[in-house]
Amino acid sequence: TMAEVAAVTAFTQCLVVDLDERVERGEPVVTLPPWHVQENKWRTARYGTDAIIICDPENAERLGPLKLVAAQAPDGIAGNDLRTLAADIRGRLGSEPAVVVLLGSADGKVPFVVATNKAAQETGVKAGDLVASFGPSISGRGGGKADMAQGSGADPAGIPAGLSAVRARVAELAGG
Repeated sequence: TMAEVAAVTAFTQCLVVDLDERVERGEPVVTLPPWHVQENKWRTARYGTDAIIICDPENAERLGPLKLVAAQAPDGIAGNDLRTLAADIRGRLGSEPAVVVLLGSADGKVPFVVATNKAAQETGVKAGDLVASFGPSISGRGGGKADMAQGSGADPAGIPAGLSAVRARVAELAGG
C-alpha cells in the first residue's frame, strides 16, 4: 500500500540522516561482514521487531541500551586465556553499556568468563550476578565481582542452553 511505501521511505531517510551525522562527527562507518547481514535478515524475518540484531563486527547484539557478546569460545581455551579474551572483547565494545559472556570447552569441562564494562554496571548489570542465569545449564558454579566473573561447569552439552539463558537474562535486565 501507499502507507507502507511512505513508511519505508521515511525509515530510509532516517538511516541516511543518522549515517550523515555520524560521518560529520568523525565516527568510523561500521560495515558488517556479509554473514552478519544474512544473519540479521534471518533474525528479522523470524522474530520481527523482537529480533536481537548484530550491530557491529565484534558480534555484539543490541539488547535495548546494552551490547552483548555471548558466544562459545573455540575448544581447548583454558580459563585464564578465556579471561584475557573476554577483557579484550569488552575493551573493543567502547563506552556504551556492554556485556561479554564466553563459554569454552576444554578437557570435558566448561570454563566461562563474564565481563561487564562500567557503563553496564551503572545500569545494574553485574558480571557475578549473571552466572546464576546460565550456571545450571552447564552444571557450573562460579562468581566474581561486578566487572568480571569466572568459573567452570561440567556439562559441555549445556552450552547452547546456557547462552540462550544468559541472553534472556540480559534482555530482561536491559528492558527493566
